[in-house]
Amino acid sequence: MQGNILFLHLDKQLPQNFALRLCATYEKINIDNTDAVGIKLSNGTLPKNVHIDLHTLNTKVILEKEMQLENNFLFFGAQLQRVKFVIDDFRADGVVQTGMFGEKRNLFSIYGENTYHYNNDTLFVAGLKYNRYSDNNSVSQADGDLIFRVGNVSYLGKLKNKFFVFNRVIRPSMMQESFSPIKVKANPNLKSAETFIYSEDLTYQVQKNSSLHVGIAVAKFKNSIGTSPVLHQYINNPNTLHLKRPYVGFEHKFDLENKIKFEVYKVFLENTHFSPNSGGVLQLFNKIGKLDILGFTS
Repeated sequence: MQGNILFLHLDKQLPQNFALRLCATYEKINIDNTDAVGIKLSNGTLPKNVHIDLHTLNTKVILEKEMQLENNFLFFGAQLQRVKFVIDDFRADGVVQTGMFGEKRNLFSIYGENTYHYNNDTLFVAGLKYNRYSDNNSVSQADGDLIFRVGNVSYLGKLKNKFFVFNRVIRPSMMQESFSPIKVKANPNLKSAETFIYSEDLTYQVQKNSSLHVGIAVAKFKNSIGTSPVLHQYINNPNTLHLKRPYVGFEHKFDLENKIKFEVYKVFLENTHFSPNSGGVLQLFNKIGKLDILGFTS
């Protein structure tokens, strides 16, 4: 597989605390895959050679504004995004494959969030985001979703409490929805996956540069996307999944640029299998001159 990527990112600060960002990414990929036994395609055939040329173009325009009204710190934004996915050439053993191998997806988002400082020890957060989609491959052709986030951060002596409730909506990827050549078929009838999450985190300041963390995240998943061994196709899981993840962690800062973080966790998940169901994470952050170093162990 060979690929080339071109990336453009421009930031402009405007009057009245407005910020404008322009982003564009172009990616071209060439795939040549050969197997003596055969490569199983989503249409059931077993060619020994598969050749795919494809390209994507992702453009994005973002306008954001920050402002303060007394104890309210407000943040607003709007985003327009267009993604184009094109299969230039798809051959199996030299034979051109036909089908709907391309997609255009447009996204328009508006969002806002307010952080209210009740006093020096307590703040409240509330935010909303609306996404409006339209593409040439969805069942409804145009649909939208609403995302919210509310929470509270409070201090009591050496104890810090963070509480948040929020949701997430994840659209099917283009591979899941329109083009999946190997083994599993794409499914244009997929629904967006929905997640509802509640999180609670308690931090105790053991010393000036050391802190202990104890918390839990509780999540509910609807319409999660998986694969069917019978249909050999991407499908939505009809079951609602429930997850609980308690954890304990420790963090120590040696100075402003060097610190270590450690966490152990346990995962409880209903209606499905999940691996690993427990584990640990160790992270080391170091900076030498202008070089940032991150060490990670899981």
